[in-house]
Amino acid sequence: MRGSVPGDHGILRDLAKRYADVAVADFNTDRRELWRANNDLKRPRPPVLCSWFAGSNVYGFMLDDDLVCVDPELRSHERWLRGMLFHSQIQDDHVFEPWITVRAAVQGLDRGRDGLWGFPWKVVRDAESQAWLPTRYVKQIADLGSLAATPHVVDEVETERRVGKLHDAIGDVLEINVDRSSCYGPYDGYDLSTALGYLHGIEEFMLSIYDTPELVRGLLSFMRDSVLDNFAECETAGDWSLANHWTWGHTYNSELPDPAANALGAGMGQIFKLFHAQEFALVSPKHHWEFMLQYQQPIIEKFGLIEYGCCESLEDKIDMLRKISNLRVIAVNSWAETRKCAEQIGGDYVLSLRPNPAAVCTGFDADRIREDLGRELEACGDCSVEIVLKDIMTVQGEPARLIEWGRIAGEEAERFHTARRGG
Repeated sequence: MRGSVPGDHGILRDLAKRYADVAVADFNTDRRELWRANNDLKRPRPPVLCSWFAGSNVYGFMLDDDLVCVDPELRSHERWLRGMLFHSQIQDDHVFEPWITVRAAVQGLDRGRDGLWGFPWKVVRDAESQAWLPTRYVKQIADLGSLAATPHVVDEVETERRVGKLHDAIGDVLEINVDRSSCYGPYDGYDLSTALGYLHGIEEFMLSIYDTPELVRGLLSFMRDSVLDNFAECETAGDWSLANHWTWGHTYNSELPDPAANALGAGMGQIFKLFHAQEFALVSPKHHWEFMLQYQQPIIEKFGLIEYGCCESLEDKIDMLRKISNLRVIAVNSWAETRKCAEQIGGDYVLSLRPNPAAVCTGFDADRIREDLGRELEACGDCSVEIVLKDIMTVQGEPARLIEWGRIAGEEAERFHTARRGG
């Protein structure tokens, strides 16, 4: 049993069987086609997604009391399975794929001794507030010489051990997808924006674009070239997969292949990816282009389609984003003026509407949530729209709030769609 605790297998097998039933349910097919139509800009009923399990504190805290596996690795898979089974109660438009993923042992992923850029990963944390601050390593031009790129290297022995361990437990129940893709991800690598904040500091780079622009340009040039080299090595090795599509919504569309487990050997041009620059929320469009997007562009262009935006308001930057030829989805969050964004987006892109999560996190007022969603959807006009609730940091011990939000959002999306069709 490869070192795992025997009782853990029974726990995981039961969860995996229950999840497998959810993943083969007919509603997944309907949801795939809904997302496909929306990403094809056909203006169906806006798909709704409660993205509570990604980029959220709730995913860990809400489930921790339910976890019973002893082995730490199997416990992490238990958390994911329990999370998906909870999500199946929300009744949004999440697609439950018929596989579970094991991350390969890819150099740089542990953020340990070497890190992604040649430095150890160190942060200062405040336990009470959960706030944290990364250690700045690039403070002056001379520090650029200490940067080191991470090549694409997979530890095959360790990867086989990880996969074998899960296979021993549930390999006959669920397909085990092995993610062998690059270590450079959207929040510490290939978007460049977050990495710039980590290495140089957010307040610091906003001053440096005026005081020492050559430092910012040098750092961004190094990171851009490092990511491009790593991505090319990953592609040459056949380690990109159709399971590596990733945006805040779902990526089904008619131009690229559908997500699939273990579909290795995919070209980057077959993959739909998320890019953002949330650290540039307070930076002008001119400087956003000069000190970020033009460095992101060579990476962006490698992929088939992209979504742009996370927590930053882009309402004054949509003209700039039109320079991205493969752009398909633009984030419109609660900081942005939805109507102003919709007028610029028109029928050219999907408007990814991001409701304010405070309505779920700090008390729950169903009438307010319905009213806010209705108003924001009306402001979207004739755009293709998706609704994605994200950044949920707490539900104050009431997970049923997420189920209720999904119900309300679904009703408002249907009402909006019916009204738009003149029904």
